[in-house]
Formats: sequence, C-alpha cells, structure tokens
Amino acid sequence: MINRSDYNSLPAKARYSMIIGNLLSLAIALAILISVWKILHIFPIPKPVFFWYKCIGGLVIANIILLLVLEPSLGYKRHQYRINDESIDIIKGIFFIEHTVIPIRRMQQVDISMGPINKFFKLANISITTGGGVASIDFIPLDQAEMLVDNLKNKINERVV
Repeated sequence: MINRSDYNSLPAKARYSMIIGNLLSLAIALAILISVWKILHIFPIPKPVFFWYKCIGGLVIANIILLLVLEPSLGYKRHQYRINDESIDIIKGIFFIEHTVIPIRRMQQVDISMGPINKFFKLANISITTGGGVASIDFIPLDQAEMLVDNLKNKINERVV
C-alpha cells in the first residue's frame, strides 16, 4: 500500500489552470462542430450522416464537459508526486489511476515546459525522458520546477561522469 503522506500535492492554482484549459477545449470543440454543421447544411447530405454527426459531436462535447467537472476535482486530488534519492513516483488519473515510478539512474533528459495558461498561473510541466519513454509531472509551481529540474540534471550528470 502506498503511504500518500510522503507525496507532494498540486498547488491550488493548478485547479484553475485545469478549468480554464478545459473551457478552452470546449470552446474550440464547439466552434469546430458548429462550423462543420454549417458546412454540412450547404451541401445535400443524407439524413443518416447528420444523425451520426450529432451522435459523435454529442459524445465529444459530453466528454469535454465530463473532464471539465471531474479533472479539477478528482484529477486534482489524485495527482501527486514524490522525488527521493532513488526514484520519482507520479500518481495521476481520473478513471484509471496511473502510478509511474522512474528510477533516477534511468533518466536521460529533464525539461520544463509552460503553455500560455500555465504561464499565467506561474506553473510548469516537468517532462522526464528515459530509454522507455517520457513521463511528466504537471502543474508544478515554476520556481519549484526549476529547482527540481536543476537537482535532477545534477544527478544525471553525476551518473554520467
């Protein structure tokens, strides 16, 4: 069993970043669906095509709305990480909980990235590259992320030398 008291949780600003990101996704999806709807009405399209378009469009919108509700609540509570001398543990997910353990000795590259929403809230994402793939720790305060990346890069360099 995992002792969650050792893990770091996300800052409160992360919840707002999740909400705004999902609202933007919803607005973009609605704009695309409405544009396609207008285009479909220009041409003589059979009624079954409209039916399936409505079904697929409804599922897309329902999925985004579900994420808009669940990610800032459940996703926020479940997103945790821990960094110790041997490994990095990341726990995240809404419906399916993903627990990623990355041994420090397997890390090859560590990067910081910030999108426009995270930049506004001074949050960053840390991506960790290993031989087996890439893992990320999202919504970390920028100053803390820079400190973590510097420490992890020093550990990578110590291992190489």
